[in-house]
Amino acid sequence: MCYFGIKTTLLDRWESVELLDDPHHNSEGENLLMLASKANHLHICQMLVKLQFLIGYRSPAGNALMSAATYGHRDLVEFFLQQNISPNLAHSDAVDKVHPLRGTALASAAQMGKRERTVRQRTGYAARCGRLEVAQLLLDKGAAVNQPGGIRASPLHDAAYGGDPLLVRLLLEKGATVNGPEGPLGSELMYAMYSGRLDVAQLLLDKGAAIDQEGGRYGSALSCAVRKKMPVMVEFLLSRGATIDMPLPGSFGSALDHAVYADRLSIAEILIDHGANVELSLSTEFGSALARAAFLGHLHMVQFLVEEGALIDVPLRSGLFGSSLAAAAAGGDVQILKYLVNEGARANRALVTARHRTALYAAVYWGHVECVKALLDAGAAVDFGLDDPVFEKPKEIPLVQIELDYHNMVTEEWLRSAPWGDRNESQMAEDKQEIMRLLVERQGNVLYSEPSVALRYSVSLSSKLYADHNSQTVDVLVSSTHTA
Repeated sequence: MCYFGIKTTLLDRWESVELLDDPHHNSEGENLLMLASKANHLHICQMLVKLQFLIGYRSPAGNALMSAATYGHRDLVEFFLQQNISPNLAHSDAVDKVHPLRGTALASAAQMGKRERTVRQRTGYAARCGRLEVAQLLLDKGAAVNQPGGIRASPLHDAAYGGDPLLVRLLLEKGATVNGPEGPLGSELMYAMYSGRLDVAQLLLDKGAAIDQEGGRYGSALSCAVRKKMPVMVEFLLSRGATIDMPLPGSFGSALDHAVYADRLSIAEILIDHGANVELSLSTEFGSALARAAFLGHLHMVQFLVEEGALIDVPLRSGLFGSSLAAAAAGGDVQILKYLVNEGARANRALVTARHRTALYAAVYWGHVECVKALLDAGAAVDFGLDDPVFEKPKEIPLVQIELDYHNMVTEEWLRSAPWGDRNESQMAEDKQEIMRLLVERQGNVLYSEPSVALRYSVSLSSKLYADHNSQTVDVLVSSTHTA
């Protein structure tokens, strides 16, 4: 049996063809020359160029030069450059969601996604040197080291994300600017945090990278290190002067808040040992690190924060819940709720700037039966009405504005998360009915002119999620108390 390689088969056919430069490409936007370049077939690329395939053909996926640079094919890159192709040749302007911005060949040489990092681990030193040599060649031929573009904003961003200190050092030596325009994940230093490489972060900081630059997906380099769950990176940044309580934009109000979200007790300990404020007021949907831990059901984190001085019964100035106890009630963790009550949280504290008037209202609204029982046992008042004087709103925070803030913060995706749990609509309805029974039972034989606010609140659900619950059940249950 005889075997022929693809090169032999294709070259034999193409030698009799006059012109093959056509616009056809695959679903990724790659034409034949780009595919041959990607596969490192120098002879096929030479034949295609001879047949007038354009090296400069640009698509949303890039061009042949970028394909060669991406995979570290130095000989191909050199061949394309010998054809008088600019090292700064960019991709097509036709960019869409499927084909993100690719930048230039230098950015391609520095780019490395998650799958490519795995490939590099397998191919080892050869693959790393291939990209480094390609980057050196492109720079020697005049590639602009700071040309914007690429998946991550600049070649330096890409190199930092790839975690290759040799490539980062090369770009810095050639004049790459730190603290330039941000990529989707933030600054060059933030990308280095994602790579988990201390040596790359060290190089960037030595060149003047701003350690407290704000932005990116997680707000700061320190927050990125927390996200990677690497205590050594957190300690390194703190040793270099990172501001520990810097207010962060986005989902996490501080580095400690992020550690609470990730449930990384070891990192939280490091942050607090370095002076993180456990009582820091946060402009997030939770308002404090303790409230977030209580809502997410992180019991050990709650206990740790309380032991470190977090105040349990202090009203929160921001967020949806108003107190850590209400956050626990909304999250549905009865162990945390009981722990907070035992530590001094008051079941009847009025929450004047929150969605729910008391912790009981939060438990009732989200349908957490065990939390309702625990709060009732702790003395929570069923008839804690909206007309009670304690619910007078401060003039600077109108009730309408509070409601608007709540609806702006809570999306349907958020509503489908932790508070509802894994319950379907039928299970939620059963829980609601049990809660209504508990509330009516607690009201006893006192004749109310109308159901208590808490009782009516027990059928108040998001219209987007559970619009079909029958509020007539309340009237039936309350009627039974009137006739008792």
